Amino acid sequence: MAGIFIHAFLCVQALIYKGAMIHGNLQIADDILEKIYKQIMPTFLLGYATLLVPTVLVIIAILNGALDVPKICVLLNPIVFLIIGTTCRKIDPVKFQDLPGIIMPSFGLSMFGLIGILNLI
Repeated sequence: MAGIFIHAFLCVQALIYKGAMIHGNLQIADDILEKIYKQIMPTFLLGYATLLVPTVLVIIAILNGALDVPKICVLLNPIVFLIIGTTCRKIDPVKFQDLPGIIMPSFGLSMFGLIGILNLI
C-alpha cells in the first residue's frame, strides 16, 4: 500500500510544478511540496521499513543454509542496492536523481527472484 501512495505522490509533483509554471512562480510549487514532504515522510519510512522484513528473512535463510545459494548472494538485497543508489546520487545528483528512492529498492527486491532461481538450479 505504501508503494502505491509513494508512486502516486511522485506523479503529483509534476502536476504541481506544471500548475506553478502556468503562473510563472516555481516558488509556490516548492513551498507546497515542502509541506507535503513533511506530511508524507512517515509513509515513506513505512515503505522502506517493509523492505526490511523480507530482506532480513532472506539474509537469515542464506546464512543458515536454508537456501542453497552461495553466501555472496547475501549482497543481493534492497539495502545494498539502496546504498549503491545513494552513493551514485551523491556523485551526480542530476544523472542519478531517482536511483535511490525508486529504482534501487525495486531492483533489490527483484534480486530475491534471482536468489530463488539460483536455489532451484
